[in-house]
Amino acid sequence: MRDQVRKLIRSRDLYAFMATFDVLVRREVPPEAIVREAACYLGEVLIEDDYPKTVPHGLMGLIGAWQAAQFVPTADRLRVLSQALWYASTEKKHDAVRLSRVKASSYGSPSHRLRALEHALVKRHPRKAFALFQGFVRNSRQRYMIRDRVLLSALDDTSHLGHKLIYCAKVWQLGIALGFERIAPAFYPVLHFTMLGQPEHDISQHVRERLEAKGVDLAPYAQQRKDLEQKEADALEHQILWDTDDGKVVDTIAALFADGYGVRSILDAVLVAAARSVINAEAERWVLAVHGFNYTSECRFVTRSSRNPKRLLAAFMAPLFVRRMARQSTTRGENRDPLVGTPLPKTTDPIETLNHAILISNSPEAARCVLAAIERGRADELYPQLVLTGAMNDGTEAFGHDVKMAANAIDAYTFSLSPNKEVLLEALAWFLATLPKGHTVHRELWS
Repeated sequence: MRDQVRKLIRSRDLYAFMATFDVLVRREVPPEAIVREAACYLGEVLIEDDYPKTVPHGLMGLIGAWQAAQFVPTADRLRVLSQALWYASTEKKHDAVRLSRVKASSYGSPSHRLRALEHALVKRHPRKAFALFQGFVRNSRQRYMIRDRVLLSALDDTSHLGHKLIYCAKVWQLGIALGFERIAPAFYPVLHFTMLGQPEHDISQHVRERLEAKGVDLAPYAQQRKDLEQKEADALEHQILWDTDDGKVVDTIAALFADGYGVRSILDAVLVAAARSVINAEAERWVLAVHGFNYTSECRFVTRSSRNPKRLLAAFMAPLFVRRMARQSTTRGENRDPLVGTPLPKTTDPIETLNHAILISNSPEAARCVLAAIERGRADELYPQLVLTGAMNDGTEAFGHDVKMAANAIDAYTFSLSPNKEVLLEALAWFLATLPKGHTVHRELWS
């Protein structure tokens, strides 16, 4: 099975890819086994000599597809994965690093090894860093130490459109889903990218300077759970998208913490603002707004998985990053209303109509279908439809952003505390309809 998966990832020809994929299907290889082997192999080949602008998307797209596939019936999960696997097979690859030769380093105390890892990262020694990293990941009692180190460091660095946090969080989520069993090689390209990718700390520096000037200590707010009401959520969303002063946004978030509101509720409101920016985005600039959405989604993951008080910085980083992406993705001065026009007739099935609206790139109609389905109590039926329709598109058209946003939006909608959470699924449908279409793999494999 391992050889077949690696052959699949190396199959740059569509028909060679289809033949190998068919072998895996006929052998009834479990989807999670395919994901594990593909992720480990991609960990050895998806690195660059440097990262001036682009970042390899194949591994992130595969993990996003695996997460999105959890919302469809078991029999359809390979259908979702096929898109991500095909994109991963076509993406440029480096010579294999042969990570099996890099042995886990677990000698010495955890604090000593953590300092050694920090030194390896600073000095840009990826193999040494990976050896030390494995020693932490394989020890369930010490794993949290390296988790906080890599996630909180990535949170601070918004370079490459926030990809460092998105990449790091996605691989960590895969590790959790697969029990960290035989998954360590998937972390290698993350470490490599965070070391060699150009850093960008202007947002985190601005946040820290503003909080320090105001004398704000976040530690007392770490356990708060109070939820934003409609009025506060609306005001925060509007300020994030349309206020011109970044400092005021930082002050507003600090005031919300001071009033007893929890980080989860605040980030849920920020994610709705990010979703509105996806709807507002110009068609040719969708990637910027989607990065704001996905970065905020991973900020939610950071605050859920860590107990370090520094995780509360995510509530300040996310809105400022969303603002930056929103300003660069649209020239509009107000929110676009996706529901302008005739509402969906009562006799129209919103689930069936949604599929057609996405395929013909009718974004307003797709958003209307989502809202109608939610109002009619059919939200659960929306999930598989959104995922399967999005997964029809080749990864070479969306670079994996479609399945990543699908996984993030549906997960967020399921657990969101926001009174405006329906916007999350509206934005997903709008985005899927906006994307350029390419259905070659779906047509050849599944028609």
